[in-house]
Amino acid sequence: MASSGTKKVMSGRPVTPRQLDVLRWVADGCPPGAWSDDTHKHSARALQARGLVAVSRRQGIWHAVLCPAGQHYLDHGCYPSAPTAAAASRRAALERPQPRPALPGEPAAPTADGVSAGLQPNRQLSDTSPTESLISQIRAAGDSLMIEPATDSERASLDTQIRAIRRFGKLPLGLQLLVERPSWSKRVLTIAPLPGWMTAEPVLVPVPARLRNPHPAVAALRDSDRFPVTGPPRNRALRLLQALAAVAAGRGYAVSFPHARLGQHDYQDRDPCQLRFTLYGHDIGVRVVQLSDRSEHVPTAKELADQQRYSWTRIPKYDYAPSARLKFELPGRHEYQQSSWADGARSCIEDKLPEIFRELEFRADAAERQRLGDEERRRQEELEQQRRIARATVKLIQAHRADVLKAQLTAWQYTRQLDDYLTAMDTRITQIEDQKTAVAAREWLAWARAYTAGLDPLNGMLAMPEDPEPTQSALAPFLEHRRGLW
Repeated sequence: MASSGTKKVMSGRPVTPRQLDVLRWVADGCPPGAWSDDTHKHSARALQARGLVAVSRRQGIWHAVLCPAGQHYLDHGCYPSAPTAAAASRRAALERPQPRPALPGEPAAPTADGVSAGLQPNRQLSDTSPTESLISQIRAAGDSLMIEPATDSERASLDTQIRAIRRFGKLPLGLQLLVERPSWSKRVLTIAPLPGWMTAEPVLVPVPARLRNPHPAVAALRDSDRFPVTGPPRNRALRLLQALAAVAAGRGYAVSFPHARLGQHDYQDRDPCQLRFTLYGHDIGVRVVQLSDRSEHVPTAKELADQQRYSWTRIPKYDYAPSARLKFELPGRHEYQQSSWADGARSCIEDKLPEIFRELEFRADAAERQRLGDEERRRQEELEQQRRIARATVKLIQAHRADVLKAQLTAWQYTRQLDDYLTAMDTRITQIEDQKTAVAAREWLAWARAYTAGLDPLNGMLAMPEDPEPTQSALAPFLEHRRGLW
């Protein structure tokens, strides 16, 4: 905290009038009734990022206290000087518990800044962070920007920035970052107003002291072989799930235990989640993982003997044993802020249940927006396909009429040629002296004239030809894009 506060103090960015009011309110001891809504908590979070206040939440109770830098800002209207801030940082570093030395082969423990000890890069901090730069790009594009990263690493970095913007409140009050994924690589980022329900205080999730009258889904999980938590933490994990299930049922959400299904080749397809929460018609799974404690492995006499005897024998460096620590995971799509919560040195899962439950509602809202967006895209695609078919039908009718007209012209020209030939034939017949031969020629001339009269289109009814049937094969040559419905 001190390190983070020092960096913000060095930046010297002034607080806004709204944040100054919140800073004075925190200095007064956070008296109740001062605010009509919960938006002041966003300002307090921004003040915490500047090192002026410290915000905490224990047992679902929100609390904020004034830091020395915050008192200095109220007294002098500016941040503490750099030497003063540096001295406070050094004092906080001396008071901070030091991590234990890393075991051989174990990665170094991360520092408060998230960088492994001994591996801190010597780099100059830029004035604009990647998340602020991304927000500026979205703003410059009219609050909506489509990005298509070229590589998997760039895509992962973009998703990390999106989570940071949401989780740490990088946007101004009342705004949120919406993310749509038209394809695997594309991201459409939109800054939109925040719904009122998303600014409300997280719902309390009380954990029962004993597992009495559990939810049917929790009871089914308890009696199955699908729960990987063993030992004393098993009962605690079930009580934590019971707390989530009880609050979900109270808000009208369905909770179910995903039974095994028969997949291909009659293999049982097991759901990786232990419980399924159905919110607004969308299923979101919750999985509980029992974490392990690691200890240095002491080789046995047999392992040492096998290593001497067989060169390929490898003795493990560490032993792993199930611990009392638990981790809750929400696998799947539509992550809003985060996907996993674990017991730590300063917090436990009980304190994080409101965040987990809120993430369930956030994901259901994102899934519903995705569903509505997909339906709208499908509707637009169907409308566009209908327009393409309509344009192709007009082209088909025009082409058919042109073909009919060309056929009539060809027939009319052909009959004109036949008429000239038949006139010449009649002249020749008058020159035949043999009576019998002349009769046969006259008979042939009469049939030819009748046949020619039937070929002439001017002898029939002149009208608009009947439109052809717009079948798939008939329209195919005229469709602009052979996709969509067909």
